[in-house]
Amino acid sequence: MKRFIIELFALLLLTSAACAESVWPEGITEENGRLTGSVQATHRSGEVYTCQFDCPVPPETIPDDLFEIGFRFFSKKDMQKALKAAGQTTKGQFSNNRDGTIYEGNWNAEASADISPEDAKKQAIDIALAYFDALGVEVVRTPENISRPYDIEARLDEQLPFYTHAFSNTEHFLKRDRAQYNRAKKFYPKQTAYTVVEFTVCLNGIPIRPWLSYPAGYADEPDAGIAYHVGASATVSDSGILVKATTDCIPELKQRRPRPDTDDLLERVNFISPGYPLTSAYSAQEAVRLFLEGNAAVDVSFQEEDQPFLIDKSITEYAFHPVITSIHPVLHTTDSKTEWACFWQIDSVREYKDGWRTDW
Repeated sequence: MKRFIIELFALLLLTSAACAESVWPEGITEENGRLTGSVQATHRSGEVYTCQFDCPVPPETIPDDLFEIGFRFFSKKDMQKALKAAGQTTKGQFSNNRDGTIYEGNWNAEASADISPEDAKKQAIDIALAYFDALGVEVVRTPENISRPYDIEARLDEQLPFYTHAFSNTEHFLKRDRAQYNRAKKFYPKQTAYTVVEFTVCLNGIPIRPWLSYPAGYADEPDAGIAYHVGASATVSDSGILVKATTDCIPELKQRRPRPDTDDLLERVNFISPGYPLTSAYSAQEAVRLFLEGNAAVDVSFQEEDQPFLIDKSITEYAFHPVITSIHPVLHTTDSKTEWACFWQIDSVREYKDGWRTDW
């Protein structure tokens, strides 16, 4: 009897292992905490394309609740305390209401310093996080975007890898961009040694999509929506001065309640602008399956073959396929400004035929 129980237990373990290996669609392997593989997927348009997976294994499920939220108010005193905590002056211009805050510091103070661009970026992140932490704004610790917006050479250097791997004529785009940046210089501040960091805001540890929308309720335009931004950003000089900090629609949780079993969230979501694919499945495996079948809101981009560049036919735009780099929960509005729900967001980058991948 004892041997029978041991053999039965061993069989159950083998069965469980086999089931674990088969929970993901065929072609996707889970190993050492990562999902890898290449599969055929269907775009929302009906086109079939190659989709590669190279991402951490996502959490098994997401919260199956509805979140009723309000928007926080930060006083001038709150902002000054946060500035002091970040080692900054408490003087400047302050603007604040329920929609957000704006702090403007001293743009005339010396901005340049003997510091590398990499160290300037790290410094900007540290100062920005100190400010938002002290203000009580929960953000993803790694910035969603970091840039040197007034440094033309830095912007060209950032674009160079993309143009090199994506197109047959790199110089065409660099010349175009340089001309555009030079025309825009008249709107730049007098100094250029600044780093801008933009963060994704969280609620109870769950990231929030930066652009949310909900139905406008117009009788003559039923599909119209109203969009608003949720985010936090800061501009820091190389000399370590916080010259600008903003917050937009920072949420606070008012109520959390179970979602009805019959509620199809995606039918209630209003999308104004494109973005990363979202699905409302409860499990990550179901979310991936829906995405591969073309049943996600929005979709990834792909190009199976080299093509002439639309604006200049003499330039070739090289083929690329999407690589899934992250599958994670996010919060998004449903059919009102203050009712949110959790969805799966599927992040991807482009991989070109030479093996180079974008970082966005």
